[in-house]
Amino acid sequence: MGSVFSKVTLGKLVGATLAWLFFCGLLLVAIWPMMRQSTLQLVAFIVLGPPLYALGEYVADRVLSPELGSRISAKRFSALRILVALGVAVLLVAIASTIIWSFGLLP
Repeated sequence: MGSVFSKVTLGKLVGATLAWLFFCGLLLVAIWPMMRQSTLQLVAFIVLGPPLYALGEYVADRVLSPELGSRISAKRFSALRILVALGVAVLLVAIASTIIWSFGLLP
């Protein structure tokens, strides 16, 4: 029984690793023209890229969720909800730009 469990666990680990690298490859293709190519940057991208992308997706899901939207405004279409989502997006871009600029990655 122990060997079957370890094979299943190993299979899941290999699958997750392959999915991670595939996802990194997709992100890398999307931003390749904007990236300076150094070994440290590529390693940092592979290590930090997917978690930060997943965090961005999670934040977008939370900000644009129907529950939060109904708390902001009960209307089906609301300019206030759009402004809140836009404000959050601008804030996140400003934070990311500041971090990137502070490490000297932006010209």
